[in-house]
Amino acid sequence: NMLISGTKEKAEADRQIADLRIKTPTRNALASSLSGGNQQKIVIGKWLAHGAKLFIFDEPTVGVDVGTKAEIYRLFSTLLSKGAGIILISSYLPEVYELA
Repeated sequence: NMLISGTKEKAEADRQIADLRIKTPTRNALASSLSGGNQQKIVIGKWLAHGAKLFIFDEPTVGVDVGTKAEIYRLFSTLLSKGAGIILISSYLPEVYELA
């Protein structure tokens, strides 16, 4: 039986919004109201909040703008620098070559 602290939950949400540069009007905004790139960042933030050490990204940049793609690449770099492992699946070969 585990209780969730509302204060800790809000602090974690604020940290993820800042760390992942999630563009949202408020932490209470529905993910469905945000852009696709920001929705992807929310999913990644959930994984990070649970302490994941291995990430599998399947076509992580499909349908996102160039700016969001760059932010996702920066996130990959941050994850790797913290000792995480990344498995990247992408049909876009230039992306695979660049990130390998």
